[in-house]
Amino acid sequence: MSHFSGNELKCIPYYNLQTIEPDIVGVLKFSNGTNVSYCWVVAEAEVKNVSINDFRQAMFFAQMTHAFEGYLFYDGELSKDVKTLLKNGGHSYDGMNKYGKKVTKYLIVMQHRNGRFYRILFS
Repeated sequence: MSHFSGNELKCIPYYNLQTIEPDIVGVLKFSNGTNVSYCWVVAEAEVKNVSINDFRQAMFFAQMTHAFEGYLFYDGELSKDVKTLLKNGGHSYDGMNKYGKKVTKYLIVMQHRNGRFYRILFS
């Protein structure tokens, strides 16, 4: 397991601009020969029903970090407004791929049921 230090932290996109505190934060390091890139993985966790404000907070964290992956974990129900946003594609944000390029990403929504997490898909 490697630990990040001064110069490595400077290489993580938007590291010095972050004043947010997501519930879960991870940093991925991708190596492709001589090129190395770093990307964020962020998640917001709700142990109750998810309101539009909870959803917007998860989206804000993913957008601000340009996350490689952004997650919303929850253990209740999604509000009607959140379901509508998800069905209409309102869960997209400007993220990064493993090459450090900006791409459109979608917040991954995971519901906790019966001791397991299930990815929620919308169409």
